[in-house]
Amino acid sequence: MGKMKISNFTIDDDSIIPALTILVEAEYTEKIEVITSISGRLMGTDGKTLALINEYQLNYSATYPLYAFTAPELEQHDNDSRNKRKIGFKLTANLVPQAINHIEVLREKNEDKKVRFTLQCLLKYLEIKPIENGLTQRNLMLFQKNIDSDSFEIPQSEWVKKYAPKLDVGRFLLLELKLPESKKVSTLWEKLYENLLESIAKMEKANSEGNWKGTIIEARQFLENIKFGDTSKPAHKKFRDEFSKLMLNDVHTQEGIDDFLKSIQMMFNFASKYIHGKDKDGNLKPIPNYTKEDAYFFYVFSIGIMNFIGQKISK
Repeated sequence: MGKMKISNFTIDDDSIIPALTILVEAEYTEKIEVITSISGRLMGTDGKTLALINEYQLNYSATYPLYAFTAPELEQHDNDSRNKRKIGFKLTANLVPQAINHIEVLREKNEDKKVRFTLQCLLKYLEIKPIENGLTQRNLMLFQKNIDSDSFEIPQSEWVKKYAPKLDVGRFLLLELKLPESKKVSTLWEKLYENLLESIAKMEKANSEGNWKGTIIEARQFLENIKFGDTSKPAHKKFRDEFSKLMLNDVHTQEGIDDFLKSIQMMFNFASKYIHGKDKDGNLKPIPNYTKEDAYFFYVFSIGIMNFIGQKISK
């Protein structure tokens, strides 16, 4: 088996999922070996797997016969460069948003802003064995496996012009949010923090079920529990005073603290619009539609607030 080489990278315009089409050439010796399959993985410069690649498109139909040779004939045939052939494969690498984001992260680290890939492939092939004394052996062929790799780079100008727009680079933001977890907090915050964690878990469950209304209702409950900036509730004062002290320790101003607490109150008021069928004067009003975007807006906001406050109050 000869070396595998990448001949071209293109965008797969027929794929709903952003995907790369990778053209690969592999060398073999006709009549004595034939490649049966190719698969592998596409990697970034850090060695991380960006996509698994597979072959499911045929460039052309062809047959590859295997011949019987004596040992001397086989050796002579194998050493003759005129018997070396190349076969092309069209491979597809589907790229999920996380992979596209990782490609961009790696590209930004490169001084020349080029995109660099490594393709590692597993090639499977059949190899004929020589005949002995005019008769073939019971073992006529060997089934072989070979791992090979090749690298490919795309200049910045070409990537930005030809690839990035079709991969939706710059059209989405991949944001990883750390889900809140149990923390060791003072006795004052224990029950409240436990209730807030429970609300986050319920929102996550509702999202997984596509229950957007359930997410928003739970988000409103979460905001109601955490709006200790509401001075009309006497029981809020101890939380407000303790939180203000912790924020001041982090060099926040009192004005900034007040603005933060007001933002939670305002978000609670907004979430309540999805619940109440009447306005503050008792007039009937339409309730906003519950959509995926609305649900995730409240979910992400709640996680952000939870992580922010959790960091302040944890021991």
